[in-house]
Amino acid sequence: LWTSFVLDAAAVAVGLAVSPIFAAGCLIYCVGSRIYSHPGIRMKRYPFPGWLSVGAGQGGLVFMMVVLAAQGSTPVAGGFAGLILPALAVVALTLGFQPLTQVYQHREDSANGVETISIRAGIKGTFCLSAAFILAGLALYSLFLAVRSGSGHVAAFLIMNSPAALCFFAWFVAVMRDESRADFRRARTLSLLAASGMNLFALSVLLKERGCPAFLSGV
Repeated sequence: LWTSFVLDAAAVAVGLAVSPIFAAGCLIYCVGSRIYSHPGIRMKRYPFPGWLSVGAGQGGLVFMMVVLAAQGSTPVAGGFAGLILPALAVVALTLGFQPLTQVYQHREDSANGVETISIRAGIKGTFCLSAAFILAGLALYSLFLAVRSGSGHVAAFLIMNSPAALCFFAWFVAVMRDESRADFRRARTLSLLAASGMNLFALSVLLKERGCPAFLSGV
């Protein structure tokens, strides 16, 4: 616990090098994460408020902080298509993936008196809930890319994230047949594929905008 406190303090201190507002965002994020899981408060035990707080904090807040850091001293701007639309996509994706991190720990959470959104939905219901929000997030982000950069970026985004989509679909089908398949190993694999696909797409766009090599010319 004290190690996490030290790292939180370091994050806020380093955040000051970006801007005071960014550091304040770091502080809010750190406090929110403690409120969510600390035994004395444990926002996690309230299914819907806990779930929504993760979407707002890890999704919306972090997105706005990154935009603020990228823009430097200029105010956050971009309108609906350039700012609100991708922010909604990030929130939807966060709300979609977060229940999957709880689906394999129902027994432990119940023993601690915690009713997560995943427990409330049930194992199969968790996958249906997650699928709905992940699809919504992908649709919103694809729309953002289409407006901002054209269909080429949308195609690249979907292709690079197809391994995660296939993994989720296979896991979904397996859990519908046998709920014991909702385990940590499969959740970890999905997280790795999803993160890799998103980062690969972001890297490809960055390289293109800085003069992409031939193999990225179609992105």
